[in-house]
Amino acid sequence: MTLSLLTPRLRHSLVPISLLSFFVTVGCTSTKPYAKLAEAGSAYTGSLTGMIDKASAARVESSSYTLLQDRESLLKQSAQERNRSAELAQMLFSADRSVARYRESGVNVKKTALALQSYFSALNAFSNSTAPADTGAQLKAVLDQLYGTIKTADPSFLPPPDPSPVVSIVAGKISEGILRDELIHRKETILVCMSIFDKFIANFERDVVADMENIRNRKYATNVVNEFKSEKALDNSAVKRFIDGRSEYLQSELSSDEIRSAKKASGEFRKVFEKMTGPNASQVSIDDLQRVINDLKTVTSFIQSR
Repeated sequence: MTLSLLTPRLRHSLVPISLLSFFVTVGCTSTKPYAKLAEAGSAYTGSLTGMIDKASAARVESSSYTLLQDRESLLKQSAQERNRSAELAQMLFSADRSVARYRESGVNVKKTALALQSYFSALNAFSNSTAPADTGAQLKAVLDQLYGTIKTADPSFLPPPDPSPVVSIVAGKISEGILRDELIHRKETILVCMSIFDKFIANFERDVVADMENIRNRKYATNVVNEFKSEKALDNSAVKRFIDGRSEYLQSELSSDEIRSAKKASGEFRKVFEKMTGPNASQVSIDDLQRVINDLKTVTSFIQSR
């Protein structure tokens, strides 16, 4: 489980301490197909949490530049019979509320991703080691948490009639058969989670990504080109703006191409998940699953480096 993506508060609220301790002391790599699928699920949700954080930060920045453009446009208009100060205050208030709603949505989606990651990590851990005596009860706690976060992210969600885990062993490993049955039993719920994630990323792509290149170019023009072309001596703050601005521009931020790569990796996980919880499980090999895991981890590493 990718613990570095969790804040201490979220770690405490999303995973019981005893279960968390068990997860991190168990090796996660497996040569068993359904344990490998659970490992891929953990990598999938790990890549999403980083994307959600970046999406929220990008939305704030995009909103700020849009505000400045709207302010400039308003100030160019005639002040006759207008209270421009009040209009500007309302403009800022409305934009702040919009961003706050977006960030709240992102927090709810991230909690769902983290809860689903806890579920996948639990299955993988329990399939690879001697499980605690209360494995079924601990998985039930993880599932209860997952259903709660889904309901917050999507109020229309209705939990299944029997949300209990298939796992009913008293001790020992979860067999591949039990793990397969559990994932098939949980398939529709997991697909609901995927739809929540897909919707959030689609909204981000629609509302923010289109503006990101313009923002990037504007920042470069303001902080780099204008500073460099100026014939006056550069003070320390101007030098810092130039260096920071040029570094940021050349290293770039999340672009539409990179988001498409993340979506592609997520889509590949969805394909193998649907195959392995359907009639075409034999079409997926361990090598296929490992490739999906590697791609998802690459996406996660790239997002974290931005």
